Amino acid sequence: MGSIMILDCTLRDGGYINENNFGEKNIKKLIKYLKSAKVDIIECGYLMDNIEYDKNKTEFLSMKQAEPFLAPDNSYTLMLLGEKYKIENLPENTGGKIDTIRMSFHKKSLQKAIEYAKKIKEKGYKLFLQPTSIMSYTEEEIKKMLKELNDLDVECIAIVDTFGQMTPEDTRRVTKIFDEGLRDNIKIGIHLHNNLQTAFANAITFLDTISESRDVEIDTSLLGMGRGAGNLPTELLANYLNTRYGKKYKLEPLLEASDNIISKIKEEHDWGYSLPYYLSAINGIHPSYIILFLERKTLHSVDINNLIKMISEDKKIEFDREYAEELYSIYNEKSVDDKESRKELEKLVSGKKVVLIGPGRSIINYRDQIEDLLSKDNIFSIAVNGIDMFYTDATFYSNKKRYKEFRKKSNLTLLTSNIKIDQEENELIFDYSNSLSRESGISDNSLLIILNILKDLNVKEIQLVGFDGFSTNMRDNFYSEERAYLLTEDFIKRLNESTARSLKGYREKIKITSLTPTKYMED
Repeated sequence: MGSIMILDCTLRDGGYINENNFGEKNIKKLIKYLKSAKVDIIECGYLMDNIEYDKNKTEFLSMKQAEPFLAPDNSYTLMLLGEKYKIENLPENTGGKIDTIRMSFHKKSLQKAIEYAKKIKEKGYKLFLQPTSIMSYTEEEIKKMLKELNDLDVECIAIVDTFGQMTPEDTRRVTKIFDEGLRDNIKIGIHLHNNLQTAFANAITFLDTISESRDVEIDTSLLGMGRGAGNLPTELLANYLNTRYGKKYKLEPLLEASDNIISKIKEEHDWGYSLPYYLSAINGIHPSYIILFLERKTLHSVDINNLIKMISEDKKIEFDREYAEELYSIYNEKSVDDKESRKELEKLVSGKKVVLIGPGRSIINYRDQIEDLLSKDNIFSIAVNGIDMFYTDATFYSNKKRYKEFRKKSNLTLLTSNIKIDQEENELIFDYSNSLSRESGISDNSLLIILNILKDLNVKEIQLVGFDGFSTNMRDNFYSEERAYLLTEDFIKRLNESTARSLKGYREKIKITSLTPTKYMED
């Protein structure tokens, strides 16, 4: 076999985890560790033209900005996103420490990528090309692309498994196409994601399949650091190459880097095998669609699969948030005429204090006070999404998943039409789309939906119980562990802030208080 090189992309692809904010000292330390380990090429981050430079981030406006971080006598590269960079902003290569650029591009942008490649070469740089999501290409499309790229005089063209969907069989097939289609002097690279836990197996298959004379490059990252399921771990491949191919990578610096720096990042920003990235791989779609659908915590896996099937082919590769939100709304939108339901509920609540009971952990500590409240006259109590600790006048569901998991017998069940449209005895059904909150991103929040229904029904007062708001410790969020689910820190912040903002608006129209402590009304 020709030469085998490891390209470590921790500081670039790993940066999806921490928004490229490794810290100035850690950037220098990681590069030093990787050089000491004799890693062949170190990818130092992104070359960008739409940022304000921050020395703590691996985002650079020029090669010179990256140079103070570099140790001597090693090969370095930066990644340029073909669709997002103005090539006229690329400086000439004047013989600095970074003389190689990696450029990624989508299938639809092939011709633009070819134009960019020519200009990058004219400016004196070595070039590695990364056509993203190779599994979205047909065999003929791969062959046609390689034929067009053959004449560009690039150093390397990579097989990029963007959604981690390749099996060893896929790897063998695609590797043969690349090996047969590319000129002998062009290296073949491979960039693997671990959505199906096959990255290491695919790397071995790649090496076993490639022709003996071909030079190859394999992307890795320390501890597999990377978005979602992560990448092929540097230390894992280095050890295999030492054992199988007699390479001389030093494992100790890799282990020290992982232990001293990367493992600490992992404590705050986890990555590894997960349901969203598994579904992304088997369906060949951008994982952000699935993350958005799952974050809502309103749908069962069957519903998620149905939504995935609704995503059109031209939208699968690049995430479109507006399109995803529209699909989510369409899937849930089942209209009903709810005038009679509103009239019936108004008869029950008019002139009364309505107590809404949520699933927060506070209802355990405040149980006696809550039971005392519920025993008073002129109270109408509603358990939101099936709270089973108290007897209530009604139970409300707008969350399909909670309805299926925690449905309980009740004197009266209030439902939104995304759950069902055929009303049965002791049920009142409300139009889902008309009941949604106007708050972007949490429009389907159950508390906000029931408030939206109640606000026009002549309610004297609404008192909240057990709507605590969310914390990063999921066990602090619910009175019962079977209800607990994991939320990201960013989503928790948005959820608390958006709910508080919406509640402030409702409180201008109707008196709303809370018996239990809540992050939504801390004023």
